[in-house]
Amino acid sequence: RKRAWVGVAIPEGMLEHLRRQKTVVLKAWLDGSNPVAAFQVQARLRQAIGRYNARALAARALLGEAAAPPVSLKLEVRYNPELKTTVFMVPGVVGLILTQIAVLLTALAIVREKETGMLEALISTPVRPAEVVAGKVLPYFVLAGFDAALVLAVGKLVFQVPMRGSWALLLTFLLLFVLGSLGVGILISTLTRTQIQAIFAGMVYYLPAIFFSGLFFPIEGMPRVLQFFTYLVPLRYFLEAARGIMLKGLGLEALGVELAVLLVFAVASLGLATRAFRKRLA
Repeated sequence: RKRAWVGVAIPEGMLEHLRRQKTVVLKAWLDGSNPVAAFQVQARLRQAIGRYNARALAARALLGEAAAPPVSLKLEVRYNPELKTTVFMVPGVVGLILTQIAVLLTALAIVREKETGMLEALISTPVRPAEVVAGKVLPYFVLAGFDAALVLAVGKLVFQVPMRGSWALLLTFLLLFVLGSLGVGILISTLTRTQIQAIFAGMVYYLPAIFFSGLFFPIEGMPRVLQFFTYLVPLRYFLEAARGIMLKGLGLEALGVELAVLLVFAVASLGLATRAFRKRLA
């Protein structure tokens, strides 16, 4: 449920066992879906137990007693037992490629026609703005879907990335994220005048999405101010959903917020793109 990175089971009567100088085994369960965060949490947990053992052994040494470390750790890693980075990165690569195709390539769709003069010929036709936007979106939608399927297939067959959840639910999130990103690309293409402007505007959207989505760096390790900006990045919600479905087998009951955000993102971006293009035609 994304509420904790680690869970520790403290055995009953632990204090009494320690007083009798018996070794106590602490069982811990670690969320390995994010190897970077998992390594950090594991190191902190072992460090805390190590400090306690060092103090306890030092106290017993002063009394002239020899004893084994009072606390030992039995760790179980869930979702990604081997802590493979590829398992964590493949869903992120899917989101990265979808953002590149849907935003950066689509941003050049209409602005290229402005520079070549084709937009004036398009305006003179009886085609409605919504139909023009749909015509621009459809080819890149197909291309993004093909690339996403290719990355998922390679991840499954080559890197053994698990798929513990529902394919239908994952495709739903893919659809919403691609549609929303295509809307952003069309909006950028409509508001800019040259291809250079469209490229730079696309990068302004693309680069923050990489660094503030949790693609490479755990959001929990960012400063508080930067964590606030991550809530404004749609890629964050897609990555949380994709990793949750593929690695943990999460269902809609745990991903309702992500689904709602991506639905609003898709409707809002496509609506703004259609409205902006309608004004352009006017």
